[in-house]
Amino acid sequence: MQRLILSAIASCLILSSVNAQSTPTTADWDRLHLRQNWTAFVPIENRSDSLQKIQLFDNDLFVQNASGILYKLDVRSGSQVWRYDPPLPRRAIYPVAVNEKIVFFINSTNLIFLDRATGRVLFNVELGAIPSSGPTADSDRVFIPLITNKVVAYKFVDLKSHTAIRNIPQEAARGTQETLSVGVFEQLASSGNRTPSISVLQSLRPPFKIPGIDGSPSLSVTHKVYPPYTLEGGNATPSIVMVNNLSTLSDLSENKDRTEPEKIWTRNVRYRITFPVISVQAVNTIVLPSQVGDIYMTPNTSPDSKFNFKTDAEITAGLGLDQFEIYIPTADTYLYAYDIKLGALMWRQPAGGEVLKTPYVTEDSIYVVGGNAGLRRLDRRTGKTVWPAGGSVRMNLAKVPGDEVLAVNSKYVYAADSKNRLHVVDRLRGLDLSSISLGTLNITYSNDQDDRLILADSNGKIVCLEDKDIRVPVRVKKEPPKPVVETFVVPEPKKEMPKPPEKKAPEPKSKKDDAKKDEAEKKDADPNKN
Repeated sequence: MQRLILSAIASCLILSSVNAQSTPTTADWDRLHLRQNWTAFVPIENRSDSLQKIQLFDNDLFVQNASGILYKLDVRSGSQVWRYDPPLPRRAIYPVAVNEKIVFFINSTNLIFLDRATGRVLFNVELGAIPSSGPTADSDRVFIPLITNKVVAYKFVDLKSHTAIRNIPQEAARGTQETLSVGVFEQLASSGNRTPSISVLQSLRPPFKIPGIDGSPSLSVTHKVYPPYTLEGGNATPSIVMVNNLSTLSDLSENKDRTEPEKIWTRNVRYRITFPVISVQAVNTIVLPSQVGDIYMTPNTSPDSKFNFKTDAEITAGLGLDQFEIYIPTADTYLYAYDIKLGALMWRQPAGGEVLKTPYVTEDSIYVVGGNAGLRRLDRRTGKTVWPAGGSVRMNLAKVPGDEVLAVNSKYVYAADSKNRLHVVDRLRGLDLSSISLGTLNITYSNDQDDRLILADSNGKIVCLEDKDIRVPVRVKKEPPKPVVETFVVPEPKKEMPKPPEKKAPEPKSKKDDAKKDEAEKKDADPNKN
């Protein structure tokens, strides 16, 4: 009898353990008033590989594995857009930075520029040292802090001429130029020909002219003419089969002048920059936060300081940002609000405990987790605590793979705790309404862009959730301010004043006229003469 009881208890424990590790079901999401928008899977290379990092920029979701592979997904559908395999696998994982056209990816001591639309390599810059934090970018510059207590800035221009393949000098091309017939195009582009080969070419002597296309695109962009066709700066073994026709090759092999990224400045800092650099391009400023509390405000065009700011204690987490304001958590349990545009401290308020996660900033509020004090909502304008009035929401969110606040909408705040449970909190009152175990979804992402929930597990599964009543994602804060562009007004041309009429020169007098004049003058001088 005792054995049966012990066996039943063991079975219950095993069953509860399995349930705790399972992924929440549709019924579980329904209980939280959530709808599963999509589920996606990114490949995991082997047993030692795992999903490590998720980042969202606009509609692009970037996912990194421990092996170093970078994936771009469309966050609207979960579909994979492209994949990039770095040259040095299994290096330290850094967050990526993006601008409108480029993804900036750290691989060991290399800063790799990837085309945001295609994932192809544009440039590979050797930094000379290991970064101490991930890169930060604006429209035409990228900033990287290094473990050598330096921050370097690169400028890149002429993006229109960026191509996916570096132009390789043609090696002693001899012979006549062979022209490809339309039949060759059809053979290469045919859906039935699954492995098109350059063996269909009449000659392997470049350049290969293509009818109807200007220029002379050439297969000399490849290192060799037998597969695999390795391209400089690209994936390990790309093949000619990646193109449908030779017109695509012409786009890739155009001989254009490209401007390499230029290192525009290097700044030495007293203490290592371990937190992400912040760029506020609207005021042409970057913010360099050091762990000891020194914060340097630097122009993005030079290493000179605009002004510096120092907190009373060490900085404990990354800085929150919205518009021109940064929010700084410190070890003395305070949160600072600083206006970059004005160069002035706005307020300093207690956070209830030591904040170990980046403050979550929305249009009107700031959410922080102050140690064991739990989740707090602060008024963004004054820093005063909105809730909890009596500590109604208490969670310990020091979980390493998680973030304190995962998403916010007009009604709810979604947060994960150290036990891997998802809490739904009333946004107005601060009441913990409901919670469920996330099971295997042990990788969370703090989405400070919009109200979507994005969760994942280490095996490559990604889930996107949204409130049932919200069909279109809602931004949690305003669009970043646009750079102030100095406009030059062309002055109107001056109206020409009318020229005064030219005085006519007196006509030259003849000698007879001069003689008559002299005679008249003599008569006037001698009145008796007559």
